[in-house]
Amino acid sequence: MLGNWTEFLFSLIRESAVSRAMTRLYFADLNTHAESDVVIISVGSCGLLCAYTIGKLQPNLHIIIVKAGVAIGGRVWLGG
Repeated sequence: MLGNWTEFLFSLIRESAVSRAMTRLYFADLNTHAESDVVIISVGSCGLLCAYTIGKLQPNLHIIIVKAGVAIGGRVWLGG
């Protein structure tokens, strides 16, 4: 195909298939390498405070925070 781009066709792929593949790879890596004493699900204000407090009181513990999105703080940023 090198240099012959007139006959190259892209295949359709669903976003859900890409997301599942990325998630599968991420969790396989997480399962292999992550060791924790505490796992906190979500990082809204309560989750962040919980992680901070545990970390200050027990600095020897390994704490993992699991968050669905990329922004921390939960609904704090929505205001009102």
